Amino acid sequence: MSKIVAIVVTYNRVDMLEECVNAILAQSYPLYKILIVNNASTDSTGKLIEKMEIDHPDLVHGIELKKNLGGAGGFTYGLLAASLYDADFIWMMDDDVEPRRDCLEHLLAGFEKREDADMVCPLVYGIRRQKIQGHQHKVLDRYLMDSEAPVNGEASLIKLDANAFVGPLIRAASLSRYGLPISQYFIWADDLEYTFRIGNAGKLYLSKDAVIDHKDQQGKPVAWKAYYGFRNYMDFIRLHREQSSCYALSVGLLLFRSARATISITLKGDDKNRGKAYLAPLGALDGLLGNWNRNVR
Repeated sequence: MSKIVAIVVTYNRVDMLEECVNAILAQSYPLYKILIVNNASTDSTGKLIEKMEIDHPDLVHGIELKKNLGGAGGFTYGLLAASLYDADFIWMMDDDVEPRRDCLEHLLAGFEKREDADMVCPLVYGIRRQKIQGHQHKVLDRYLMDSEAPVNGEASLIKLDANAFVGPLIRAASLSRYGLPISQYFIWADDLEYTFRIGNAGKLYLSKDAVIDHKDQQGKPVAWKAYYGFRNYMDFIRLHREQSSCYALSVGLLLFRSARATISITLKGDDKNRGKAYLAPLGALDGLLGNWNRNVR
């Protein structure tokens, strides 16, 4: 059997974490290890992890970070830790998901069907709106602008350009080829940039048979998150500029997106965020200029 190590990155969502880990424990395909990366949570997450380690001493292991490094830093630490276990595959997810019982089994079947694959991703189903979250599965146009991948049709495996860190299974040996996520991104677009490395090599797939339930809470827009999103996306464009048909146009298109985000935050955000709507285009400019020193949280 394949040796599977799961990574769960968590921050202050103890109830969701427990549900997530229980869903992993219930998988039809057994795992070798479950690594829980605690991003310096201030709730009872640490106590829950300690309990899980006691209940499953050979399976669950907690990694306590001294400060919150965001999803990007959490997954970087998790992948580094998972690489020490001589695993065949590494399964990546945040704490706000519950993979269905046969999810891992179908992901592994995807690798059997496509031996060239380095990452296979599950279909993400949003439980709040009761529908597939197509925006988690991405295709990119000639200017590196992302859109939803078409998931309809009869094919059970679909080639992608990029995907969210919502349950992807990566071949452990491929870490030597693709490296690690960019931990400085903190949140947003870290998964886009990393999985695009795999998608650009033609080795990233979506398995429609593997399904993971996502508890994504889509509330009002948050200005500081938009800052990181546009800063990181602009850096992604800079890093992969050779894949763009026109780098200047790619930059212009993202600046336009950031301007639209400013309008959206102004119209839909709460009082706190409306006054900081300018952070969206500021993030895009900082990404263009390589400014990593601004802390907007």
